[in-house]
Amino acid sequence: MTSQTNARSSILPSPVVLEAQNGTIQLSTLGDSATVSVTYPGMAVGQSVGVRWSGKVIYNTPIQTVADVKPLQFLIPKGNIEADLNASATVTYSVGAGNDPISISAPLSVKVIA
Repeated sequence: MTSQTNARSSILPSPVVLEAQNGTIQLSTLGDSATVSVTYPGMAVGQSVGVRWSGKVIYNTPIQTVADVKPLQFLIPKGNIEADLNASATVTYSVGAGNDPISISAPLSVKVIA
């Protein structure tokens, strides 16, 4: 097992939703989408990364391939977030490379308010 695989097989940290202050998204101040930032130990060029918003609706972002080892940003459309008004959703990301098993991040719970 390589050190890259060892790093990915450990628990990946939760993503960060840039518009979520103290774990809460306020719809009245949200633009057209929320930005999810993803970075993790062992990030390497060529890995595939995707984000999932799991609430009353499930939204999977388009997959991005790591081109530079720096945070990736994914957009969650406001319409998907609005479905969770006065409730919470869970945000996770997955990382895959070649034939390695996909790794899933620790979840982030986000509350949605008006």
